[in-house]
Amino acid sequence: MKCMINQRKWSAACIAFIATAVVVILVSGCSATTKERGPITTADGVVLAMSDGGFTSQPRLYPEGPLAAWVIGSVYDTEKDIGIEQRFDRQLAEGDSICLTIDSAMQRAAEETLSGINGALVAIDPQTGAIRALAVNPSFDPANPTYSQRERGNGDDELGNAAATLHIPGSTFKTITLAAALEDGASLEDTVNGPGALLLDGGRISNAGGQSYGSISLLDAYAQSINTAFAELSLELGPDRVADMARNFGFDKSLPQDFTCEVSTVGADNARSEFEKAWFGVGQSFVKEDGSWTGPMATVVQEALVPACIANGGTLYAPYIVEKIEGCERDAIQTKPLIINERFLSQTTIDSLREAMAEVVLSGTGQNTQVIGVKVYGKTGTAAVTNATENGWFAGWAEADGKSLAFAVFIYGSASDVASERASAFVRATLKEERLG
Repeated sequence: MKCMINQRKWSAACIAFIATAVVVILVSGCSATTKERGPITTADGVVLAMSDGGFTSQPRLYPEGPLAAWVIGSVYDTEKDIGIEQRFDRQLAEGDSICLTIDSAMQRAAEETLSGINGALVAIDPQTGAIRALAVNPSFDPANPTYSQRERGNGDDELGNAAATLHIPGSTFKTITLAAALEDGASLEDTVNGPGALLLDGGRISNAGGQSYGSISLLDAYAQSINTAFAELSLELGPDRVADMARNFGFDKSLPQDFTCEVSTVGADNARSEFEKAWFGVGQSFVKEDGSWTGPMATVVQEALVPACIANGGTLYAPYIVEKIEGCERDAIQTKPLIINERFLSQTTIDSLREAMAEVVLSGTGQNTQVIGVKVYGKTGTAAVTNATENGWFAGWAEADGKSLAFAVFIYGSASDVASERASAFVRATLKEERLG
């Protein structure tokens, strides 16, 4: 490639060429005389942030623009402390290079999945806890971040609304209620009751569209996401038992190894009326006058950890986003998978959960998540925020060619069918790029 210099005017292509040369030097080792701020790269070597080496008027460059902006943050952000740039400021300032667990193609697929809609998507390697993609829309330009951009992303802290904001999980929480029931001796073949509505002390619980299912198997009640059946199951188990299972999956714990994440909460102590206790196991939470919630509240990261744990056979890993840090004058620091919890589910329960989550996609509420040639498991969720507002979820995992990827999709202002469709698009795009696992 030729760089033409004419009257000190450099072409964009020339600058890009020089910037690439500079980052190659920085990634491979530090200058003997100076310490430029170290680069941030994806797991597959794509440079997300780099120093310009004095070749431009902007000391920090973001070659991929807004790609993974909520992950990397920005050195130009003077209002909020977000992202790798801020959290690892000391190491980067000393010239260390940071390699993320993020895969660039998977990250692009995640961001394209959210195109035109407000929401978040987190994808995790079930075998390690490594975050392979984390997308929030709207995003922002790290070279010129503005507060209004972050506000539209519905989060002003690290990783935006994927990690810094708690959401009502809706029916995705039925996976945890089902796990508690199975561990207490229930079977997917058990018959449960699914009336169109339940009148309880404190309120009324109904199914979508008021539909009545009569006597139905526990498997079908889960696959069809029958609220009344799980409300009765929640009352039978009691909120404390369901809450204990939620804690096994990571609720009420600070989980990440290397990034800030709001602690997902169960709120079982606040569920006092029969109505609140019944809704608890369905995954619906209500705010009380004192600001507390009557049920579970979860981040998108937490929602991805639940299916990841089931996919790998029952081990809860601490999520992490930094693969390694390479220093100028010391050995590289490699992040190792960290087990938070394990062996809290029997193999019978794990097998039943896999069967139930597969049935959701095959014949239940998540049928539009199907992808030809890929085995998809998951649970849909529609969370009522107000009488007029609801948010959609799909939390699950995909398996193909012996590899797996867990993920959670959260969409503002939409029902679960939109989240399911976006989840399907993400899986298809991920497989197309051959980045699964």
